[in-house]
Amino acid sequence: MLQKREYLNEKLEKHILNFSRRIAGSCKIKAVCICGDYASGFCNKEMVVEVLLVIHRFQPRLMSYVKTFDDRNILVFAVDDWVFERDVERGFLGEALAGRIIFPYVPLLNEEYLRFQEVKLKKRLIVELLENLVLSFPELSYEFRIKPEYFMYETMLNMTRVFPPLVYSLLNLMRKEVKKRNIELMAHGFSEALKELEKEGFIKFSNGYLRISEEFVEHARSRKVSFINFFRTAQKTTQRTLFTTLLGVFPKVMNVFSQSKELFLKSRKNAEEELMLVRGLEDPQRFLYIPTARGLVPLADRMDIESFVRKTLSASEDVKFKIKRVGGVLNDVYLVEASPLNGEQKFIVKRFKNWSSFKWFPLALWTLGTRTFAVSGRSRLERECAINQFLHSRGYRVPRILHVNHNE
Repeated sequence: MLQKREYLNEKLEKHILNFSRRIAGSCKIKAVCICGDYASGFCNKEMVVEVLLVIHRFQPRLMSYVKTFDDRNILVFAVDDWVFERDVERGFLGEALAGRIIFPYVPLLNEEYLRFQEVKLKKRLIVELLENLVLSFPELSYEFRIKPEYFMYETMLNMTRVFPPLVYSLLNLMRKEVKKRNIELMAHGFSEALKELEKEGFIKFSNGYLRISEEFVEHARSRKVSFINFFRTAQKTTQRTLFTTLLGVFPKVMNVFSQSKELFLKSRKNAEEELMLVRGLEDPQRFLYIPTARGLVPLADRMDIESFVRKTLSASEDVKFKIKRVGGVLNDVYLVEASPLNGEQKFIVKRFKNWSSFKWFPLALWTLGTRTFAVSGRSRLERECAINQFLHSRGYRVPRILHVNHNE
């Protein structure tokens, strides 16, 4: 989303535009914007001002420039429009440049072009995340209820995996005093992209959640898509590294991220605690839900058996209950008996174990049927949830699932 120019003084804006025209020479400037920490609300004198300059038919294709104005360092990333648009469309540079407009930015020239490219980029990233969900949860992806925020936070997390130093810039962006404003700015582009994907039949909205269409799930489960996704992260890492090397900008970029780290550490008494706190609060799986008989359960839920029983029965600490193992070979099965004031209640709890350590076991089970046996406990949990929902939706009487803990 576009950032209002509340943090930009007129002299700085004029200087950046003049410097951009000198860099472009006789070539046409497609767009100019301020990005990075400065655009996210950090305007102290020590902070480097990062500028993205898109030029039509720019030679060389990529170049970085450093300029000092009024004791402030300005770092300009100049890029040919063809290269920039390929980075938007297919991650030509691992989103090293296009990724700048995922986050808040201040447009100085040609807002419409930047807005169009932002939505186009976020639309592609959402499709990639939907494909990853289908490949990670092939049976359950039909049933997921997804909050739109999932795509924004998962994108941020993925970018830190590709380029770890980015984490401090993101933590600065999520600081309490600027978090709400920055989230609103970023979310707008994702919202526009989701609207377009709904029109194209990739997803459908219902009661504030979105679901993946069956057609998209079938497409994403194809071998071709699986192969592409397998190499996508490694490819982006390689492309981003190549970009920083060829452009000769790696030391400058690392200096910017070093400043972000220092700013973050200065503003926090205990950086490690804050880092853990932010990661916990912004876990993307908090916005990914599984339907149960008692409502939607986030995939990030880590509630244990005792906590579930007390929450379900609205029970106090003194309510007695016992857990008894009742069998299970492939999975552990327990009977939970609780005695609240309104009478005894019983629950069956299944724990899906991993069998990967028993190398002979999946090979033997392979010969027993036409479908392979899942050695992963999570995969078997997913299949059971999916078949339960499928049968229930078609009127069959099946035990209702009350809760799912995908992390246990």
